[in-house]
Amino acid sequence: MPYIRPVEGQHEYIIGIDFGHGETSADYCRIQWKDPYILLVRPESIEILHNIKAIKSALLEESVMEGDMTYYIGEEATARYSRYFQRVVGLNNAKTNNYTYYAEFKKTPSEMDDEHKNAMAIFMREVYRHIRNRLSAQLNDNNHVVYIACPSDPAIWNQSELNAYCKIASDAGLPIAMIDDDNKGIIRESRAAFLKAKSYPDLKASIREGILLIDFGSSTVDLTYYSSLNMKIPVDGGGNCGASAFELIIKNDLINYLRREYEGDINRLQILSLESFNTALLLCVREAKEKFYRFEEEDLEISLSLTKASAGLLHGTVERYYSVERLDELLVSYKQSIVDCFSLFRNEVVKENPIELIYMTGGASRMGFVKQIAKDVFGYKGEVYTEADPSLTISNGIAIAGRADLRAYALKEKLMGELHDAFSQNKGKTNSFASDVLDKASEALSNKIIDILDVVYKGFAESSSCQSINELEKILKQSLRGIPYSSYLNAAFSDTLVLYVNKLIAEKLNNIVGNYFPDETIPEIAPDASFVVNGLGKVSIETVIADSVNAISENFFEGTMKIIGTVVGGILSLGLAAYGRLIEGIVGLFTGVKPSSYEDILDDISHYLVPDWKDKFSKLNKGKRERVYSEFKKNKKSYTETLKETIKLKLRGDANLYSSIIDGGFKQAEQYITEQIKNFRLMLN
Repeated sequence: MPYIRPVEGQHEYIIGIDFGHGETSADYCRIQWKDPYILLVRPESIEILHNIKAIKSALLEESVMEGDMTYYIGEEATARYSRYFQRVVGLNNAKTNNYTYYAEFKKTPSEMDDEHKNAMAIFMREVYRHIRNRLSAQLNDNNHVVYIACPSDPAIWNQSELNAYCKIASDAGLPIAMIDDDNKGIIRESRAAFLKAKSYPDLKASIREGILLIDFGSSTVDLTYYSSLNMKIPVDGGGNCGASAFELIIKNDLINYLRREYEGDINRLQILSLESFNTALLLCVREAKEKFYRFEEEDLEISLSLTKASAGLLHGTVERYYSVERLDELLVSYKQSIVDCFSLFRNEVVKENPIELIYMTGGASRMGFVKQIAKDVFGYKGEVYTEADPSLTISNGIAIAGRADLRAYALKEKLMGELHDAFSQNKGKTNSFASDVLDKASEALSNKIIDILDVVYKGFAESSSCQSINELEKILKQSLRGIPYSSYLNAAFSDTLVLYVNKLIAEKLNNIVGNYFPDETIPEIAPDASFVVNGLGKVSIETVIADSVNAISENFFEGTMKIIGTVVGGILSLGLAAYGRLIEGIVGLFTGVKPSSYEDILDDISHYLVPDWKDKFSKLNKGKRERVYSEFKKNKKSYTETLKETIKLKLRGDANLYSSIIDGGFKQAEQYITEQIKNFRLMLN
């Protein structure tokens, strides 16, 4: 089956499956594409076999007739296998003419031969078939996707191994989800355990301060440490000291016991070497070990029918009892391997960081000595947190993680579409992002210019010496040239983008995937401050303003008009390019009257403002200079609005600048979304 691209509205359910080395479990839940995090329903465990949620990872092939195979999994496989022990094919596989049994066959794909890959695929297919049968009322062929678990060690289970493992599952008929070529429906076990822990509100404080997760499985032990105060993402580690090593030690002790019992009996001793017999013995030890730790019994009791295990070659029953003291003696080396594994992780990852909580999962975590070793090595004084059924934690976490991944994927697609509509399709519209940026920049610039002019005019009026309009003009020119015009456009771009992103994007991200982020906080957008300057069109904001400043020259006006133009028109010329617009603007500011002719206005203004001024080089006394400043203050508000509108029109008139701002806003908002989804997936991978 090809990988499945999840489709909102079509795919309603997600199934999370943990094909473990020793046990396999599965959970399912609705995807709830649009629901807020607080409304998400916890995944439910699936009874893969009757009344059994976590089944043994075992497969039995039975040939009923030539070319017709029947398959059994889990406890059904081990029960039927106990009747057939003859010839061995490969490690932990027993085979007759009609039956082949596989146990502990999960390895990295590169380590699997064709037979084991085929067995893995059949096992996956059969588990999925049983799940479909159990959930026939909820699932159909097209309304669900599957996520699977893999061991956490990236040095062993690298991306190539993950892809190959996903392919085995997909080829087996499982509808494995695929977000894109780099993100398929597979989650590392340690991250599944982490997200399961994170789903508990009462554990959030521990995750902030420091949480250590230990997934103790059959073959591997995965460790994950995370503190949102001290690191960006969880850090993984572990080793190959899973519980199967314990079982092998006890099995070998039983074999040694039987060798002593059969000393000198060559035929019986040869039977003890049969791999089929050893496999049967391992199954017996595993069941006894699980019972011993699950029910906290006083002794580990092994009871094995030799007749059944050897297919009648041996007779009788072996019963052995192991006290806690005896187990301690046998497990010295094994326990030391766990200490070494934990110590390495402590020294290389945890270091001096605090551990507020140890969260332990995996079926083998029931072994009490594992918890004690963890407390001793990591100096932990509290209680070790375990699930009611730690065998189900990973599959539950896979469903949680997969659902989060699907919801984030759908959200990204939706947000990208909204961005396209908001930016690309709004070019030229007055309510677009670019217009908001330019309006904000125009307002900030006009306010800044007026504030500077106010200071200059006030200084001119209060000067202790007589000054000319020419001297005022020079100060104005110098002061206006000192304004960092580009920074105002940059700031307007940045502020508008932040507000826009927070309104359109961040709130929706928080609603869907915010709870999976460090401290459950989506980082604020941080626009590139240099983008707007680099992205301007041919006419920059410096050109719009600075060119107008340069236009204030000695020969700009003649006679009395020079004086008036310099007093108020010198700054008005920042926004008015034409001589006629200049005069009209002056009249509008001072009289509020629409001019009928520029000649009449010239006479009125000259008489009203400067009846005694001869030219702009004349020295003005304090009274005349105060009149200049008074006239400026009286019209300051209306003048600011005129200047703002003038700058706005000039900036909006630059099509290249307008388009550049839209494209830049889209680019940075798109980059923000991509980065946050990437940060989210770091919590999964």
